[in-house]
Amino acid sequence: MFKLFFQNWVVKVICFSGAALLWFYVSLTQNSVAKFPGAINIKAVNTTPGYIATYDQKSVEIRVMAEAVTWRKLSTESFSAYVDLSGYKAGTYETLVNVTSSVPGVTVVERKPDKILVSLEPVVTKEVVLNKKIEGNVADGYSVGDVTFSQEKVQITGAKSRLDNINEASLLVNLAGEQRSFDRTFKVAVFDEKGEVRDVEILPKESEANVSIVKASNNKTVGVRVMTTGQPKTGYYVSNISVSPTTVDVIGPQSTVNDLKYIETQPIELTNISTDFEKEVQLNFPSGVTITGSTPGAVKISLSFLASPITKELDVSKIIGLNLPGFKLKETLSSPIKVIASGPVDIVNALSSDDIQIVINFSDNSVTAPGVRNVDIAPKNFKSPDKISILSAVPSTVPVEIQPL
Repeated sequence: MFKLFFQNWVVKVICFSGAALLWFYVSLTQNSVAKFPGAINIKAVNTTPGYIATYDQKSVEIRVMAEAVTWRKLSTESFSAYVDLSGYKAGTYETLVNVTSSVPGVTVVERKPDKILVSLEPVVTKEVVLNKKIEGNVADGYSVGDVTFSQEKVQITGAKSRLDNINEASLLVNLAGEQRSFDRTFKVAVFDEKGEVRDVEILPKESEANVSIVKASNNKTVGVRVMTTGQPKTGYYVSNISVSPTTVDVIGPQSTVNDLKYIETQPIELTNISTDFEKEVQLNFPSGVTITGSTPGAVKISLSFLASPITKELDVSKIIGLNLPGFKLKETLSSPIKVIASGPVDIVNALSSDDIQIVINFSDNSVTAPGVRNVDIAPKNFKSPDKISILSAVPSTVPVEIQPL
C-alpha cells in the first residue's frame, strides 16, 4: 500500500501543485458580487450657474461585481457618485444617482438609493454678525476673560433656504489648558438648530482673536436657551428661532456657576400662532445668579413659521406641446399620469388635477408629420401652481398624439 502511494511521487507532487495553482488562478479571476463596505459621497455636477443644489441624502451604498484580485484594490476613492443637473432650473427633482469606478473591471450592479430628491435654489449672499463660541477649557484655576477679534461681521453664501435659518456666525475659540492670554487664528462656522451648516461658503473662513486668560472667579459666559409653550397653528411648524445676544455674562455662587451651561428665557406662548414675530423676553436666572457688566437682562427673540408640507396623488392628463410649427398635441392623454405633488397643506388640499399640466418642448424640430410618439416625462415637465413641487410621475414614458393645425 505504502509502496503504491510513493510510487512516482515526483510526478504526483507536480500534478497536485499544478492543480492547486490552477484552482488559485481560477479563484482570482472569478467575478464575485458583494456589497461594497463603505458609503460613497454624492456630489452635484453641471449645476446651472447662479444656482446651488441641496439634498439630505449625502451618500449612496453600492453592490459591486469584480474579480477577487480587483476587490483588493478598491477603496471609497475608487468610486464617484453624482447627480447630473444639466438644464435644471429652480425646483425640486427626483434625480438618478450615477456611480462610476476609476478601477477597470468593476461593475456597479446596485445603488441604494438609486434616486434622490434634489432642490435647486438661487445662490444668495448675506452679512451676519460674528460672535464667539468657546470650545474646550483653560487650565484649572483660570477662566476666559475678554475675547476680541478683528472681524465684526462675515459674509455667507449658499442656498436661500439654508441662509434663511442663519443670523450669525461663530468664531470657534478652541482652548486646551492655557494659562496665559494669547493671539491666535480660529475657524469661523455657522450653525442652525441641527448643528454646524457645512454647505455654505464663509468669507473670511478664519479670523484672528485675542483671548484673555485670567484667574478664575465666580463669573462665567453662558448661552441663552429659548423656552416655548404650546403648539403652533395646525399645519405649521417653527422653522427658525434666533436670539440676540446669544450669550450672557453671569456671576453667582461658584458651585452654581461651575455647573451652569445656559440661561433659560421666560416661556414664549406659541399656541395657534402661524405668523413670524419678534419680541423681547426676560431671562430666568437661577437663585443667586445675576448678570455682570453691560449684559442685558432680556434678549430679543425672532421666530419664523412655515406651513408643513404634505403630498397628494393626482391623475394628470392635460398636456401642452411647445415648438411644434404646423402641428399641435392632442390636449389630453389617453391614459393619465399619476403624479405626487408636494407643498403647503392649505394649497395641496385645494389642488386638483386641472391645476397641473404636462409641458413637452419639441425644441429639436424633429416633428415633420402627425402621428403618435412616445415621450419621456420627468418632474421638470410639469407646470404647477406656486409653492407646489412635483416629486414623481408614473409612467415615465407616455404616447402623445401629434395633430395638424
